[in-house]
Order: sequence, then C-alpha cells, then structure tokens
Amino acid sequence: DYTQFYIQSNGLVNFDDSYITLTNYQIPLQDSYNNLIAWLWDDLDPANAETQVYYETIGNMLVIQFNHYFEYPDGGAWVDAQMILYATGHIKIHYDYFEPGFDLVGCTVGIENIDGTDGLQVAYNGAYLHDDPALMFYRESQWLSTNPTTGTIPPGGSMDIQAIVDAA
Repeated sequence: DYTQFYIQSNGLVNFDDSYITLTNYQIPLQDSYNNLIAWLWDDLDPANAETQVYYETIGNMLVIQFNHYFEYPDGGAWVDAQMILYATGHIKIHYDYFEPGFDLVGCTVGIENIDGTDGLQVAYNGAYLHDDPALMFYRESQWLSTNPTTGTIPPGGSMDIQAIVDAA
C-alpha cells in the first residue's frame, strides 16, 4: 500500500523518490531502479511547453494522463497515453497515439517489485508498441489457485492440475 507516487521524466512511475536513469533496462533486474511501473521507459523530454501530465483520483482509481509527452531532445515526436492504478492492485496502460517518427523500439514496458526480484516485462527494445493498444496487469487471484502453478505439457501429453477455490 502506498500513499505517494512519483512521475519520473523518462516514462516511469515509481513509489519512492529515487531518480531513475534515462537508460532503459530489462525487467526484472536487481539494481537501484526498482518499485516501478515502466509505461514507456526511454529518454523522454517532458519539459516541452506542449507536454501536460494530469492525475486524478476517481473512486478507487488513480488516473494519470500523459499528453504530448515528447522524446528527447526537445522537438522529437510525442506520445499520448494514460495509466490507471486500481485499488485492487490492477494496472492498466493505454497508448492512444504515437506521433509518426516516435522511436517505438527503444524502450522498456513492464512492472517491477520493491527489490527487483520479481517483475513482468512486456517489451524491451523490440517492436511491440503501436497506436491504441491497452495493457492490463492483474494481481494474482485471491480466491483461485492451482497446483502446480507452472509446467510444460508435450504435444499429445496430459497433466493433472489441482484447482483450489476459496469460497470465503
């Protein structure tokens, strides 16, 4: 549970006040850059006069809006995006529009825990982003679990999986 968040200039939201470098890395990585949401970790330049960042709490959601968020150097292409943090722990990132010329392959998208031991990387310096996709990160279900939680089944094979339901 956090009561504060920090919008970093280089496409990150984190939950402590440490600066995170403009150089993007893979997620997860145990380093000093942890406890973060990388919505577009890249060398960005929000100092442009056209850039606007808004946030508002609406019910049980924190909505952060990024309008005309520019790449570095000033005058590069820009992106419009939105992030929603839900009280449930779910996170939604919606990329509305990338101005033509925006570097779509030089960034990291994902989430990482407080000590860098766990994370979910969606993209790292690869062709993934485009206009109008939305990503949704869900917290693990509190009422449904499986045993085992992972595995590989060969073609034509089978595996018993126990589903555990907590009706409370």
